[in-house]
Amino acid sequence: MIGKILGNRYELLEKVGAGGMAVVFKARCHLLHRFVAVKVLREEYVTDQEFLKKFSKEAQAAASLSHQNIVNVYDVGNEDGMPYIVMEYVEGKTLKAYIDEYNGFLTNDEIANFARQIALALEHAHSNQIIHRDIKPHNILVAKDGTLKVGDFGIASAISETTTSYSSEAIGSVKYTSPEQARGKNVDQRTDLYALGVLMYEMATRTVPFRGDTAVEIALKHMKEDIVPPSTINSTFHKGLESVVMRSLLKDISERYQSARELIDDLEKIINNPSVNVPFYDFDSEAPTQKIPSLKEFDILDEGENRKMKIKKPTQQKINLIASIGVVLLAFVMVLVIFVVSRLADQEKVNVPESITLDSVVGMTYEEGKIYLEEQGYTVIEGDLEKNNEVPAGSISSQRPVAGTKLRPGYKITLNISEGATLAKVPNLLFKTVNEAEIIIENSDFTIGNITYVNDDLDKGYILEQDPIANAEAKDNAAINLIVSLGPEYNKVIMPRLTDMTLEDAQRTLIELGLEVGNLEYVEHVSIEKDHVISQSVQEGTELDLASLVDLSISLGQGTEEEEENPDENADTISSKAYNIPTGDYKGQTITLKITFESGSGTVTLYEQSHTIAEDMEAVLVEVTSSGSGVLNFFVNNGLISSREVDFSN
Repeated sequence: MIGKILGNRYELLEKVGAGGMAVVFKARCHLLHRFVAVKVLREEYVTDQEFLKKFSKEAQAAASLSHQNIVNVYDVGNEDGMPYIVMEYVEGKTLKAYIDEYNGFLTNDEIANFARQIALALEHAHSNQIIHRDIKPHNILVAKDGTLKVGDFGIASAISETTTSYSSEAIGSVKYTSPEQARGKNVDQRTDLYALGVLMYEMATRTVPFRGDTAVEIALKHMKEDIVPPSTINSTFHKGLESVVMRSLLKDISERYQSARELIDDLEKIINNPSVNVPFYDFDSEAPTQKIPSLKEFDILDEGENRKMKIKKPTQQKINLIASIGVVLLAFVMVLVIFVVSRLADQEKVNVPESITLDSVVGMTYEEGKIYLEEQGYTVIEGDLEKNNEVPAGSISSQRPVAGTKLRPGYKITLNISEGATLAKVPNLLFKTVNEAEIIIENSDFTIGNITYVNDDLDKGYILEQDPIANAEAKDNAAINLIVSLGPEYNKVIMPRLTDMTLEDAQRTLIELGLEVGNLEYVEHVSIEKDHVISQSVQEGTELDLASLVDLSISLGQGTEEEEENPDENADTISSKAYNIPTGDYKGQTITLKITFESGSGTVTLYEQSHTIAEDMEAVLVEVTSSGSGVLNFFVNNGLISSREVDFSN
């Protein structure tokens, strides 16, 4: 089953539990990118069409429940004839495991708080017309923060409705079965409260009220045998809590708590004031109704006189007198009782210390926490070492009971010590999409942290950087921060024609385009006016990156007036020449071609441009314009490949 995807959505990752009815898997929801619990029903229920119909109906009804103490039901489905139910995934353990692993008896405060949370869940379900029918510690989860969550609403209902026999597999559930369930009678919310009573009994004593070798034997004990009070097993068990348990376990359904709210009210009285002793309603102590014989005259035989004597009726005056005396005596007794009870209550209040709210000592060293709690009047027990990514090694990582619980001085507080962080290897997320990274991280012990988007040559949506870096060791719940590409930003400009512009206009044009003015070379020119551009290092129409440098050749004019009046017959003339630059060695590459001209006036760049060389290109045709004679130098990627003398006047 591991790796199987149900409903094209839920990927089964690992088996986390199994019971008589179903197998539970941890799964990943590919639609909402979260972990869920998937309960797959066993084969014996798959062939029962009546059960399948009931299961679907009840499970869908359970999906409507929404309460902090109920495991949420997300979905119900059927894959190849295999019914399954998708639920909230809760990190923690079952209440059964919690009880079994607990050292000694649970404290009265824990029992009261746990029972209240379960009762709140039942109250919510009952108000939605849903009866659980299978309340037991195996179906209740204890989250890491101490919150209880009741599970299997709907599944238990469906199975209870379609199953009436008790097999050996049913022993686990029948230990929590009410007398009316054992008799096969109709059940209501009071049946769940009976099961909660059994569960409270187990939390107090570490055992259930009735045990046996077969399910039938246990069911008969629920119907017929009396329950041993839990205080006979656990002498520290609160008397008020014992009253709640015993009332919940009454065999007559009409004598139990009639609603979860009634039970919650009694539990909250005890939680808020542990000195309160909730009375137990002993229905058996009331005298049964009897027929009282009428008072008539009767004869008494006087043996001495051997004759019958007739008893005289009392007079009405005597009856009134006796009644008046009785009323006075009754009033006196009531006043006396009220006085005595109030004095006893005052004395009890004096003797019972008030509950105080337990503070948190998490993060302190063990010695600091121990001293602090002992000053509050508590008894401190050193607990276990546990991994903790938030609390440094050697400090208190958790406490039981949790902070905020109201406790009387003298209670035992267990302090667990941090063993330090759990380290794991950081996965490599570079050059993966964000969606791929999310799946990888979900399968690891890490979480996704901040995501920053930047422009880059890498395609949009791919990861450029991660922190912590790949394969480093980090805390197993650490957040991995990502930098993701938005794709390349458009940062190219087209080179304009600058020839014949004034230097001032040329500089302004370059700056407005986001380009920069490079080297300025001043040379005499016979036809270009002084301070005007003769040539530019980048040819018109070339695509350039922003902030690229553009060199300019600037005219100094035609020389002195004497020279203008007596022009040299060999004065330079401007002409153009074309050259094929071989590129066979650069096929499939993008290269930069550059041509410079060295003359008596200095060196000028006549051409500089990038070209992408196709597979079928052997050369690039380049045309340059200048005047006079000198040497042309040909460069590819700033590497000189050729030089030749040239005379532009010819």
